[in-house]
Amino acid sequence: MKKKLLVPITFLTVAAVTLIGLLTKEVSHTVTINKNIKDVWTYASDSTKANEWSVYFNHISPLPGVNDGKVGSLRRCFRRSNETGPRWDEEVVELEPKKYRQIRTFNLKNFNADILKLAQFKVHQRYEFVDENTTKLTFASSLMGPWRLDLILALLPSMKESKRIFKLNLENIKAAIEQGDDYKRPHPYEPKNQFDMI
Repeated sequence: MKKKLLVPITFLTVAAVTLIGLLTKEVSHTVTINKNIKDVWTYASDSTKANEWSVYFNHISPLPGVNDGKVGSLRRCFRRSNETGPRWDEEVVELEPKKYRQIRTFNLKNFNADILKLAQFKVHQRYEFVDENTTKLTFASSLMGPWRLDLILALLPSMKESKRIFKLNLENIKAAIEQGDDYKRPHPYEPKNQFDMI
């Protein structure tokens, strides 16, 4: 009898550890931008530029309090121009100018799974100096918690899509910074996405 019980318990334990391992692993993408690190930092730090490069959200609105982009600053990201549909809040929690920014993403609303409202994520922006005219920019994200099985199961299908969005957004950022006034956006805003409720 004990052996029969051990098999399902062992399987469930391994499955749970595997799921947690998958979600603690960062989803990330890196792009090389042919521009100096100061220009890359300045562009990517400006919340008002998000509408130019994001394929997923329409705009970011800084919230009252600490100046936008500084540690402790808050902003709200809106999926649609009329501010309906998915939205979430972000807080800058760590900052090393021209090198690193960590953002806590929380307060998710109106996503395709109601359980997502509980999720919090660490979002990383990493800036790597290559030479005077070249910078590597990485966007990465990982789950902070809570560590609930229903939340983990709801998030698993989204990992591949999150990586795709990072890739397209970074390619847009690269084009915007390199092309300047002649910017031709390679990837348009996508009005439909698997994360949407409808």
